[in-house]
Amino acid sequence: MTEKRAEVTVILAKTKEEKDLGQSVRTQVLDKEMGFSVASGIDDYDQICSYLLATLTTDEVTDLPVGSLRFFKYNPTLAKIGRVAVLKEHRKLGIGKKMILFTENVIWTYPEFSEVKQIGLNSMYDKREFYLKLGYRVEGEMFLEEGSPHIFVVKDRPTN
Repeated sequence: MTEKRAEVTVILAKTKEEKDLGQSVRTQVLDKEMGFSVASGIDDYDQICSYLLATLTTDEVTDLPVGSLRFFKYNPTLAKIGRVAVLKEHRKLGIGKKMILFTENVIWTYPEFSEVKQIGLNSMYDKREFYLKLGYRVEGEMFLEEGSPHIFVVKDRPTN
């Protein structure tokens, strides 16, 4: 029996087409699946955000959009990740982890983020373990966002 190929690629979405593909994933997951109205809406941070797009290539498909997130400098010392979305049928492939690690690398190495000391995000409460396994820690108490329990998690800049 041959093992099927599944290759995930993560890029900074730069073109309108790439951003639109990411928006489509975001809408599918956060709006349609989870019922958040904020997912596809534009907010004050959209103009300053950078966006990631994850695509999947298998024996059957090429560059299928399967994941997206956004990130931005919230203040001089804190960068925030938000609107993390991976299509349900592709969640066991490590796509979320790959997107988070890619984002961390950008934030820790790009000059425009040189003063950033921490990365933070509002994790859905039941997804917090995913972030804790990646080295994030909980700060504060559980809160409601869009009617769903969330918790703020942060990760400090590596000291090496």
